[in-house]
Amino acid sequence: MNDGRSSSVSDRMRRQLDRSEASSPSTMGVVAPAQLPSSKPFPRRITLDLTDDDHRALKQAALDSRVPMADLLRVLVRLWRSDPDFAGAAARWFPQQ
Repeated sequence: MNDGRSSSVSDRMRRQLDRSEASSPSTMGVVAPAQLPSSKPFPRRITLDLTDDDHRALKQAALDSRVPMADLLRVLVRLWRSDPDFAGAAARWFPQQ
């Protein structure tokens, strides 16, 4: 499903990662990927089913950012929690009830 929104969200994620690398995490409200404790255990674990295309895109984004895929997803959760515009854009992808 590509109706133009994925490119916009992808661009936004890339800009946010670029800004978080260049800015202090305290000013951005987002932890920079390099500062995420990827080797430390986290209290919660999830299983995420992805299409081949989504997995490929996530893997490429992780390679481009030079961070593990899990760290990239943690940044996206923090971005979703801290940025109302991003959360609103993500909400448009939820199935309509």
